Amino acid sequence: MDEFAETSRLDLAEVDRTLALFPTRLDSRDRVQLHAELRTEADGPPRLRAIIENQGDHPRPVILGDLPFEGPNRPVSAFAGGTATGENHSLWLLPTENHAFFEHPVPVERASSGVWRATDHPNQGWAETPRQIMVDPGERVVLEYHLLVGPDEDRLLPGRYRFRGFPGGETRIPRFDAMLAIWETSAPGPSPDGDSRFAGTTFPPVPLADETAWFHDATPETPVYLRPSTERAQLPAAIEFTLVNRGNRTLFGNQTRWVLYELVDGVWESRSHHTLVDVGSPLWPGDAQRWRLRARADTVLPCDPDRPAEPSVGDLAPGTYAFWVEYSPESCHDGFGAVVELVE
Repeated sequence: MDEFAETSRLDLAEVDRTLALFPTRLDSRDRVQLHAELRTEADGPPRLRAIIENQGDHPRPVILGDLPFEGPNRPVSAFAGGTATGENHSLWLLPTENHAFFEHPVPVERASSGVWRATDHPNQGWAETPRQIMVDPGERVVLEYHLLVGPDEDRLLPGRYRFRGFPGGETRIPRFDAMLAIWETSAPGPSPDGDSRFAGTTFPPVPLADETAWFHDATPETPVYLRPSTERAQLPAAIEFTLVNRGNRTLFGNQTRWVLYELVDGVWESRSHHTLVDVGSPLWPGDAQRWRLRARADTVLPCDPDRPAEPSVGDLAPGTYAFWVEYSPESCHDGFGAVVELVE
């Protein structure tokens, strides 16, 4: 079975940005591995280095155009369809001098803002990359790129950017997408403009949890938080909850493990919960996990086991509720919660 590994993180102090790339490793069934990492060098733009390695005993074909860092269209770019500022933005990957198949890297320059960008829209030299390569046993093929904004840009906007893989013919590395998350290093948490309606409120502890990190206590400096799409909704309602990890550690949890509590006489009482027998999954730095709660006053059908992140809860009365999930570093039993008010 193909296995994915976690995150590569890079802080760019000169522009107050943190970059997190994930996943960073794919191990295929026949022992061809793709490993990627972010890196930087003195007085130069950030770099993304991908290494293809054949750890097997026989030569294996790899179609470069299937990889998210190569792709069929050049230059390869990652598009954020709506960044943290609400703007559309894209990033480019342009080969460095360390790319196995490029002898003439594209020139780059540094804008007055400190952001690195391409000097022109490159459209030459892409034929240098072969469509397919054979990787011998023990061989390592290095593909390295500058990570840049476009020629007319001078900002590195926070957001989540996707480098798309493209499934092709007989290749030894299956299709996968690579994500790049970017945020302000000094302010990884919620925007100060979106103050919680429950800010300053103290709620009782959640049953069975060692500690709960509440969204209404989060500040712009808080690296991990569970953000609700709204803190007040009229029944019936659909509310999204997003667990954002911008910390230094990988969190572990079970997407199917969630609890909806109601505040009754100063105590949290469970109104619905869900847990499937599952080994759980990691939440890497830069990644996010989403749930979509459908809350109704009337009776609803049981939750669809094939859609554990879209719970439906019925027979709810107006009141104060908390959506709680358990994600924490290894060996801990911490959770994250967000309070919402449901009204008629």
